[in-house]
Amino acid sequence: MKKIYSLLGAVFMLCCLFNVAIAQDSAPAASAKWTFVKPTEGTNTGAEVTNTGAVTGVMSLQNMKANGYITTDNPLLNTLRYQRSEGEAGTQFPANQTDIIADTYIQFAVTPAEGQTFNLNSLAYEIGSTGSSSAFRTKVFYSTNAEFATPIQVAGATGNVDNEGNPSDIVTRDDFKSISKELDVVVNNGETFYLRFYPWMHASDKVETGKYLVLRNVTIAGTTAAANGEDPGDEEPGATKKVLYVTEAKTMAETASPVTEDPIIKMLQADENIELTVRALTADEANSAATEIDMAAFDAVVVQESIGGGRAILRPGSALGLANFTKPVLYNKTYALNGGRAFAAGTAGGGVEASTAESIVLSFTVPAASRENELFNGFEFAESGEVAMFKLGALDNGGVPEGTALWKGLNFSNNTVISAENTLLANVQGLATTGTPVFINDIPAGTTIGSEVTKARVIMVGMNFGAISRDNGTNMTAENLTLWRNAVYSLAGLAVPTTLVEPGVVTSIEDKVAGSTFSLSQNYPNPFSNSTNTTIQYEIKKSGYVALEVYDALGRKVATLADENQAAGTYEVKLNKSLSNGLYFYKLSADGSSLTRRMLVTQ
Repeated sequence: MKKIYSLLGAVFMLCCLFNVAIAQDSAPAASAKWTFVKPTEGTNTGAEVTNTGAVTGVMSLQNMKANGYITTDNPLLNTLRYQRSEGEAGTQFPANQTDIIADTYIQFAVTPAEGQTFNLNSLAYEIGSTGSSSAFRTKVFYSTNAEFATPIQVAGATGNVDNEGNPSDIVTRDDFKSISKELDVVVNNGETFYLRFYPWMHASDKVETGKYLVLRNVTIAGTTAAANGEDPGDEEPGATKKVLYVTEAKTMAETASPVTEDPIIKMLQADENIELTVRALTADEANSAATEIDMAAFDAVVVQESIGGGRAILRPGSALGLANFTKPVLYNKTYALNGGRAFAAGTAGGGVEASTAESIVLSFTVPAASRENELFNGFEFAESGEVAMFKLGALDNGGVPEGTALWKGLNFSNNTVISAENTLLANVQGLATTGTPVFINDIPAGTTIGSEVTKARVIMVGMNFGAISRDNGTNMTAENLTLWRNAVYSLAGLAVPTTLVEPGVVTSIEDKVAGSTFSLSQNYPNPFSNSTNTTIQYEIKKSGYVALEVYDALGRKVATLADENQAAGTYEVKLNKSLSNGLYFYKLSADGSSLTRRMLVTQ
């Protein structure tokens, strides 16, 4: 009997060991790969990254630039080549260099998803050179430190050896050496793995031009696991996340929401999955480079457009400088993206209002390729992909423009240079057709934005705070609120919902906006067609001037249904105007306030 028990015990132990092995082998694979090979079709360049699993990779260049594909008939054929972008001619390697040039490198950065640890176990790439002799050298280092402090050198990084058989930094000309390394690097939650290739011309007695480093199939791979060592599924799906919301106290129009009660704040405060902390900076705090913002306790940070674009706190080295965010950030300040502001002096950038000769632009278009992105969860797209973000334009203080005053709504930057490609998710009137415009961008950690290299993921949006706050915070569409919610959820590591935000969660329209003076009902039927028309009902509890107006999705007034003094009472108005299919807004103004609702015209 004892032998039977011993045998069963052994079998049990083997089963346990087998299960452990299965558990270890089942860790989700993750990798980032750059091929650098000329595509046979499409618009890609070959420098795009392919991310697998819960990691995001991004490549950036420091004083290096791509110089087309190799066309000579050798093993490097159709591979991108990279040369130095400094010097009098812009492409020069300095003479008499005997080691790396500290500010000249190609960097690959891989960041695990929020709440994940990346266990990096392999590094592979092919390396070669062209236009050079044995003078072309390269060293390769890696680090998980954002400042690249105390990096570790990759031994045998070029696949060549010297006369004594020791690893050499010489890069083979017109051919590839395939390198494969086993690494054991733990990239913790919130960290990034950085890999840098430093090329130089060794001991040349002259300035060198036309010398190129060629890489192919750079692959950084491993597995991911929950940062706390537990299975990600063990976390409560509604686990509360801490979000820091940084804004600037300022005087708003009487009919606009106060800075600390804007509709986004209201929405996040009402969300049971978010623990929101609002930091309202004084003007002096915002304009001081010494002001401190402690992000350590938060899962994500929001920087609101209410902060002046030229404020010192947004500049490089300051608390809200782009390179100083240690947590994922939702950054709404395209007007700060300029030299002497969020960038070092002399760096290109600059904000632009989205407008046409006729009106301010209040809608954007999401290309078909971006519509599955989780930032647009809950959206229902028309064929054009156009989505209204605001009902009306506004002044910076949320007031109603008069005369020739500039209406504002959406804004962007056409001149900012971003090292990561394919970050732009939506288009708006006026965006440049080339370059890297900033409007709604999802930018991974390790990206160079202007002059700054980010430590954390950044979602950029371009929205005027006055338009956000207009009409006591009811000027944002449900889709706009949803975009903000989705971005905060994604940055904080929450599962992004698949339904639209109900605008009623922002504020109690009847109680807060209109008080007891008037109310506005939803039109019926809704949706409606031009053949059926629709009815709008409202109640006025205090005699006075009343206006009921209809606007299209671009903020253009298409109908006036009331424009007169009215006695207290309940009113019904029929909309008999023929309208094109699409989204419209009707606004009731009375007693110094206004209410807005939306309606849909269909066939």
